[in-house]
Amino acid sequence: MKTPLIDTELTTVTAEQWEEARRVLPAVRELAANPDRTRAQVVAAAAALGCGPTHLYALVRRYSADRRLTSLLPQRPGPDRGYSRLTAQVEVLVDEAIEMLYLTRQRPG
Repeated sequence: MKTPLIDTELTTVTAEQWEEARRVLPAVRELAANPDRTRAQVVAAAAALGCGPTHLYALVRRYSADRRLTSLLPQRPGPDRGYSRLTAQVEVLVDEAIEMLYLTRQRPG
């Protein structure tokens, strides 16, 4: 799960992103308040919003965890910037190999 936005990142949010969060808020708030919601209700709300039910479920999950408008801001897909699946030891080995082989004046043949 992605980390929530911090205050300094809020300055980079566009007016369109704020408007999108405000647009989906009523539907998400209603679904989050109903623990007995059915899939049919989610599908109907998703169709009204113009998105898929999977996306709407993700919005409801994010809003339930953090009931602020910022939790509904559109997110960039994929892992967070700077995230690496490599361990620190492997990162060191890769960096050393790059420095020894490719960051030299003589290129490998």
